[in-house]
Amino acid sequence: PPAEQKKLAKQIEINRKKFKNWAQHSPQNQQHRLDLVEAEWWGLKGKKTLAIDAYERAIAAATASGCRQESAIANERAALFYQRWQKPQIARVYRQAAYAAYADWGAIAKIHQLEAAYPEEFQRISPQTQSPSTITTSSYTLDLSSALKASQALSEEIELERLLSQLIQLILENAGASQGVLL
Repeated sequence: PPAEQKKLAKQIEINRKKFKNWAQHSPQNQQHRLDLVEAEWWGLKGKKTLAIDAYERAIAAATASGCRQESAIANERAALFYQRWQKPQIARVYRQAAYAAYADWGAIAKIHQLEAAYPEEFQRISPQTQSPSTITTSSYTLDLSSALKASQALSEEIELERLLSQLIQLILENAGASQGVLL
């Protein structure tokens, strides 16, 4: 209803002002969020060129800041924008970028959701096409050499503390991380 739309538009404007303030004080952490809010706002207003520019800025800034999850979300929202605009090929490009970013982030449930919603885009890889050292599904890869290293560590180590240290080191190596915490 129009009254509800007016109320929501007022709330969105309040939130946009907050994002602008945050982005001004912490652009590396907040600018991509502001750009995504702006993209959604301009998309709602039918200002396609402004929306496109804002989506591109949001994706680029989130990627540059290392915010994989927000890069994924921005790509997915851009895909939906293009889908609503009847531009399925462009939407597919953004959806695939979102899929890759979600996979990189490890958001398995989100990957499965995209696969279910767009099965023609995200078909599972058949076992016949896999290399012998890797088992691949559509959303993640299990490196067999890492599994063998973990198995070896489990069978060789008796002391729990050293075993955990070796396993954490292996996990960090696989994840490409420099630090990790076991909780």
